[in-house]
Amino acid sequence: MLEDLADRQSAEFARLAAAIERRGDPAMPAGPAAPAPKERPAALSDPDEVKILKRKYRRAQADAVRLKEELAEAQRQDEVKILKRKYRRAQADAVRLKEELAEAQRQLAQAMASTEPMRTRIRHAVKRSLESMARQIPGGKRRLDRSRQRRELALITSSDLFDAAWYLDTYPDIAEAGLDPAAHYLKSGWQETRDPGPDFSTSGYLKANRDVARSGINPLLHYIEHGMSEGRSVGVGVRPQVARSTEIFAPPAPCVQFAFARADTIRWQRSHALLRSCPDPVTVDGLAVGRALCSPDVLDALAQRLTQLTGCTPVIAGPVAEAGAPPIGHATPEMVDAWFLRQTMLRMNWSGVGGEARIVRAMQWTAAGGVSLVGEGLVSGSLSFIDLELRTALHPLLLIFATPDGIVVGADLLSFPSLCRGGLHHAELGPPCGTEAGGHRSLVVRSRALEDAWAATAGDDRSPLLRNLRINLAASDGAEPVLQNDLQSWLADVMQIGLAEPIGPSDGNPKVVAFLADKACASPVHATGRRSAATGTLELSADCFPTIGILVASATEHASAPSDQVAVSLICTTEDPALGALAAILPPCCPNLEVEKPLAADRLWPLLLGACPPRGVPGAIRCDGIVRADARLLEPTAQSVALLGESPRSAAVTLVLAPAQWAEDGLAAAMLALARQSGAEIAEVCCLGQAEAGSMRLIELALNVPVRSVFDTPGVLRELRTELVLYLGTGVVLHDHRTLAVLSDLVLRNGIVGAACPLLAHSRQGRDWSLAVADAGTAICGSASIELASEITRLWDSIMPVATLPDDLWLARRQALSGSDPVHGMQILTTQLTASYHGSRNPAEAKIDIMLPPASQALELARWLA
Repeated sequence: MLEDLADRQSAEFARLAAAIERRGDPAMPAGPAAPAPKERPAALSDPDEVKILKRKYRRAQADAVRLKEELAEAQRQDEVKILKRKYRRAQADAVRLKEELAEAQRQLAQAMASTEPMRTRIRHAVKRSLESMARQIPGGKRRLDRSRQRRELALITSSDLFDAAWYLDTYPDIAEAGLDPAAHYLKSGWQETRDPGPDFSTSGYLKANRDVARSGINPLLHYIEHGMSEGRSVGVGVRPQVARSTEIFAPPAPCVQFAFARADTIRWQRSHALLRSCPDPVTVDGLAVGRALCSPDVLDALAQRLTQLTGCTPVIAGPVAEAGAPPIGHATPEMVDAWFLRQTMLRMNWSGVGGEARIVRAMQWTAAGGVSLVGEGLVSGSLSFIDLELRTALHPLLLIFATPDGIVVGADLLSFPSLCRGGLHHAELGPPCGTEAGGHRSLVVRSRALEDAWAATAGDDRSPLLRNLRINLAASDGAEPVLQNDLQSWLADVMQIGLAEPIGPSDGNPKVVAFLADKACASPVHATGRRSAATGTLELSADCFPTIGILVASATEHASAPSDQVAVSLICTTEDPALGALAAILPPCCPNLEVEKPLAADRLWPLLLGACPPRGVPGAIRCDGIVRADARLLEPTAQSVALLGESPRSAAVTLVLAPAQWAEDGLAAAMLALARQSGAEIAEVCCLGQAEAGSMRLIELALNVPVRSVFDTPGVLRELRTELVLYLGTGVVLHDHRTLAVLSDLVLRNGIVGAACPLLAHSRQGRDWSLAVADAGTAICGSASIELASEITRLWDSIMPVATLPDDLWLARRQALSGSDPVHGMQILTTQLTASYHGSRNPAEAKIDIMLPPASQALELARWLA
């Protein structure tokens, strides 16, 4: 139909064109048979008539073009439909071919599996035939045996599991006889159940692998050739090393080498090696912790504290060292920091004292498994890390300190490891701020204070506040921490408190309701023990779990009469992991609100029934998800660690930001973080562009400083009243209350013009969160500039010069900002602190004209080093 219209329009277009050329009657036929008029009428020469014809001509021309475009569009749509049909057919063919390929691969795998026994028998038969032929040759058997022995000896000596020095030290009869340790173990040592090294047990491997014991093969050779790839255990609790694929890598890149003094190797023995090498070691519930005690009562305090905490007394046995042993507590290392790498992987940072090396052995107590070794390591300097693979993230840790030669010199108890960064109760340490009264308390000090409070409830004059817990299962999905086995076992084993009959949901699948109710009362209520006289019941929603403070609180500390129902305070950690350090306590001053009926929002506060709550002690913690990442990302340095020394510099700072690009909740969180900063003061705020009155008012109330809008970016530089400028990009929230103090202290040093810290980004994964470094500036590698975001975690807890700072967070000198003649200098990135993006942001809208020039001195220094 469109083609017919186009043809008719084209004919009309031609007719009008001919009419205009003739300046005659448009209705006159234009063929050659028409006679030419002798005299043209005067009306036909009228200019108005010509104009009318021209207008009709232009309209006809436009209609023709439009119809031509519609025709082309219709043809294109038909072509698209054809291509779509071809694509669907090709897609169906691809799916079919993929299925056929999978079926062919499956059949090939079955064929290979069916022929594998035959190929193995063929290989063995060929090997036996060759060996038989070699033995028939004169001297062939001896040469064959010598070749096999050389091959097996080379395998043993090249293995990391064979330690020749350890073998001679452990078995002095071999050293006295002058025998080669590898040859002796290969020939007869394994038959005498001797171990090739501290990390392989001959008897343990043979007991765990009966087929190897029956075959009469050397167990270490079997593990190297077959057991490692099969994932068999080495028999001493060390995880098997699965063989990895061999890859060919390019030649290594050149690196700068510096001469350094090599420290002497400190030799020490692990717990399992002590059991074999020492006839009478010092043991705690059967686990070896040393060779001798420096004093008979060196571990008595540890046993007494564990008994007061859990009611269980460990069995300690072992000899006392002779005269000359170090005194109790001599040069015991100090735990500087601790954080969770994963759910049950705890990393501890230890610092040695007096330059002496010490062995730290960590054991964890649980009611089900008793005392078990979870990690051990050597502390020989100011930065020694020891990783612990915990059985649970909540049960107490026993820490034993010994000299490298095995003399036990001290012990300590970390009663509540969940207070460490990344743990469930870390928010209970208190929100960080600059005042000493309400500041962030040390992990060790807080754990010991809670332990003493719990021990005080064992006396006759005091009794615990709580008798049991009750869970409100409304809106529960069964994945909350309070419903997990680890937390419930810790409540029963250590806190000696059980779960009462839960408050179940009123509707829903009966099977789901029964399942949730069973999980919510899995641990029985303790009717006896120190909680037998308690009267309080803490009622929690399923998304909350009790604080340690409320669990160890005493009922006799408060003289006021108990109330039937009281709402106690709640620590709310926001669902945004970037704001983990901004945990809020609701109500803010921890008053306890008496209510006559359940609250309208029944998930807001926990309720205490039948007891008077302690003043100033939050009752529960609510967290929306667990951060599945290294907790050190959010808090690289513990709050108790001094970063700036005893007297940090104080400075006035001008804050520059664009409030119009911020979300309301993100702006409020950022201002709350800035209000808690210590060591540096926000003197004024410059808002770039037009900001809403509500945003301006929020900033003014949070920081209590003058706020002004600036529409001319160069005008900001001219009108600044302070020497330092802090730029906060859209959505950036500071984690640590020391951030401004650290950055200003760096910038005020000679030769430095700017400083910043890495920025983190987070994403939601189901109920949990994942974290990653989003921006850490750039550095120079050779002649190229590289992004530091992917590599900066290798340089954690350090300070370094960079080429450029992160775009959305920096503190700089006013003279160094872009202008007619900026001051040049170094730009410093510190990884002792981090900040995060809150919510979503648009990087294109977040750019501003104020920026730092590249750090020329840092570039020259980096290129010179390269």
